[in-house]
Amino acid sequence: MARSKNDIIDEVEAFVARYGGKFGDWYVGIAKDPKATLNGEHNFKKGDVGLVRTAASELQAQQVVNYFVETRGCKGRKDSFDAGEVHVYAYRRARHTKP
Repeated sequence: MARSKNDIIDEVEAFVARYGGKFGDWYVGIAKDPKATLNGEHNFKKGDVGLVRTAASELQAQQVVNYFVETRGCKGRKDSFDAGEVHVYAYRRARHTKP
């Protein structure tokens, strides 16, 4: 189910508060296929802490990333999205994850 930009921001902030660490310890991104991106590009593994939410549009998904990168200091790629990239993901970075 698609969520609004503000709902996703609230959910990610609550998730970070629940699982700990500074916002700078987290990566927030968008993907068309979040499972493939997390596992392939970021080396996300079973047991790692992360979540995925679906935004109403690619633009709203990117606005979520921009918020966390610019305002909260998370790692992530801002100001860039491709068609179909409506899934926002966030994970707490670990030694094996990239970045």
